[in-house]
Amino acid sequence: MKHKKLISVILLLTITSLCQAAVIFDAGIRNTAISGYSGTKLNINAGEFSYEETMAVGPNDYLGSFELTHTVFMGLDEIRWSERRDKPCDIVVKTHSLDSAVAKNGNETGSICTGSSSSEKTVKLSNSRYFIRGIAACTNDKRKSSKNRLKGIKIIAAKVSTAGAVTSLNTFEDTRRTNCAKWFAPVYCPGGQIASGVNVYHDGESFRGLGLRCRRVTTSNSPFKQ
Repeated sequence: MKHKKLISVILLLTITSLCQAAVIFDAGIRNTAISGYSGTKLNINAGEFSYEETMAVGPNDYLGSFELTHTVFMGLDEIRWSERRDKPCDIVVKTHSLDSAVAKNGNETGSICTGSSSSEKTVKLSNSRYFIRGIAACTNDKRKSSKNRLKGIKIIAAKVSTAGAVTSLNTFEDTRRTNCAKWFAPVYCPGGQIASGVNVYHDGESFRGLGLRCRRVTTSNSPFKQ
């Protein structure tokens, strides 16, 4: 029995050593300003994704197995949103892991729709090392601001190296609907940070503005939380 426990400990230490220098987010979160109009905030915190994995211990499962819960910290690279009766009310934020050795993707959805939505639009960064560091909203341009709705999204990139270095870029992607008439100034994460979530502002019926939740990129001896 002591022999089995010793082998288990050695195996766990080996697993940990193989995961060194993983690129992750640190624990600090910062909210940026709003691009577009203010309103009730809907937080889409898509930058943390957990999954469980069963790992056998020893050859032919001789020593049994145990569950590991992995928490992969990921960066945002894609946003999709759709409308119901010309009112933008459904959004999906997509992510992929910062560490290229951890091949995981995730997404989180937020909705204020009162029924099914359609007419989906997508904006996505094309490079696998690019992550969102800035965001801008476009609305229609009614005389009364209360009538204005989200009609376009622009995302601005930062490049994160495999070692965790963050380089702010002017590279951007945007998509818009035909009645996108007024672009608001982008809001950005501070230097060395990328977005871990999107704040969507609404009036109960329509999305009206956008902001970001930002976290600093760093490295860790393990990409896992036990």
